[in-house]
Amino acid sequence: MVQTRVLAECARAVASVDSARVKLATASNLIAEQQRQVETERRIVAAGEGDKLTLLTGRGRMSTTAIARLDAAMELQAALGALEDATQSLRDR
Repeated sequence: MVQTRVLAECARAVASVDSARVKLATASNLIAEQQRQVETERRIVAAGEGDKLTLLTGRGRMSTTAIARLDAAMELQAALGALEDATQSLRDR
């Protein structure tokens, strides 16, 4: 039945949106924590106590997480597009 197939597509699209939102939130939370860590390390280095390599490593990790966050945002946009397509198919039937 066409309606059953379309409803299944909608359910899959909703699940994809939910998953992408979780990934985006996780990446956002991780980057916030990494920013705090980098700021702490920056202060330690500024006080002459820390290791610049540790600071640079933290910044590198933060950059990697920012890329992951962008990937998650793109995944969310794609999932939202798939949901829109699925709901459009449902409406057109």
